[in-house]
Amino acid sequence: MCKRSKLILLTMAVVLASSAQVFADTFYIIREGQGPCKVVEGHPPGTVTIIGNNKTYTTREAAEKDMALACKTG
Repeated sequence: MCKRSKLILLTMAVVLASSAQVFADTFYIIREGQGPCKVVEGHPPGTVTIIGNNKTYTTREAAEKDMALACKTG
């Protein structure tokens, strides 16, 4: 394999690795009005409140864990 081919393959690998996060699921903690918090997949539409300054999570479990802390009542 020539140097040029290796460089092209390496470049492609770097581009694919860096774009993997774009295709990953993102989760948000939201609250609609005075209702309870909930975790949603993808950016929520409309005028809901995103808890945590638009923080995103890569797993539902991580979002649910933070939701338990961020949305405590009483």
